[in-house]
Amino acid sequence: YWSTADGVTPLTGTKIANVTTPYAHKGLTNGTTYRYVVVVSNNRGSAAPSPQASGTPNSRDWHDTRSLESRSDTVSYPIVAMDSAGNGMAVWQQSDGIDSSIWSSHYAAGSGWSAPVPVETAPRVAEAPLVGVDDQGNAVAIRAHHDATDIERRWLSYYQPATGWGPAQVMSDSPKSVFDFYERALAMSKAGYAAAVWTQEDSKSEAGWWGDTFDTVYVTRVSPGGGWVKTMVDLSDMGFSSDTAVSITDNGSIVAGWVRSDYTVVNGALSFVASDVYVRRYILGSGWTAPVSLVRTTDSLKGTKVGLDAQGNAVVTWIQNMPANKGTVATLRASRLQATGNWTAAETLSNAGKA
Repeated sequence: YWSTADGVTPLTGTKIANVTTPYAHKGLTNGTTYRYVVVVSNNRGSAAPSPQASGTPNSRDWHDTRSLESRSDTVSYPIVAMDSAGNGMAVWQQSDGIDSSIWSSHYAAGSGWSAPVPVETAPRVAEAPLVGVDDQGNAVAIRAHHDATDIERRWLSYYQPATGWGPAQVMSDSPKSVFDFYERALAMSKAGYAAAVWTQEDSKSEAGWWGDTFDTVYVTRVSPGGGWVKTMVDLSDMGFSSDTAVSITDNGSIVAGWVRSDYTVVNGALSFVASDVYVRRYILGSGWTAPVSLVRTTDSLKGTKVGLDAQGNAVVTWIQNMPANKGTVATLRASRLQATGNWTAAETLSNAGKA
């Protein structure tokens, strides 16, 4: 029996005859709440009605497109994040022909998009934004900025619904630039925890060889309310890091992953040694675990992805070009975090695609 009125009973509701399991009630009106009770019957009679259940169908059609900004400047690298209630935040890079800055527009479910506003107003080149949102309407945006000395650093801004974007905060105080301003990842949980991972230059010298620039992986943890802490998570000494990935849970636990390619110096020249897929875990109240190599190989590694659920189960995937395939087939491999805290040996999921 069903009705749009609350408190439906077999006397007030409309009967749906010959119901089978499962059953889909079709032809309903989007936005209208429908109430139901179930009565089990046989040749001996009918049982008491079940507790009332309700549901509201909603349209899944795409809305008409609209422009979030009306300036004549070039726009690039747009990205959007949504919360579980359908609210969202879009950020993008916008150039005025000389410099570029990061702009944003907030989406309120049922109201639409806000007028665009700058995430920050500092007179410097800003590039490669990322954004995350939580279920309280807060947002975190990161990007790369050139400062007055032309050092490129990672910056963070925190958004609160009542006050908008707060002041820009530099996440990296190193005298060296961000190694690759598109080599970054950001995750934010419904509860307001966030984590940003990126690579940063770190000049090294070894065996009389000088001048090349290696890089290190850093992570910034953001707590609900906007407080943050930076940590170096890549402890390697000489090499290049790439393909950063991160995932975070509602209790603030983090898994960060990346590819590390190690080198040594032979006769004054760099010589490739091997590459690893590394992971580190952060457990709230305990801190960071030691880095773990999931695979070490001379194969090409790329495309690191991380997944983490509320129970602490995690999966890391990556693409590996296996020698047996002569580098022409990309093999998808994975490792799972076990309840013991150990990672499984690397498993091959697929090797049917082109590299």
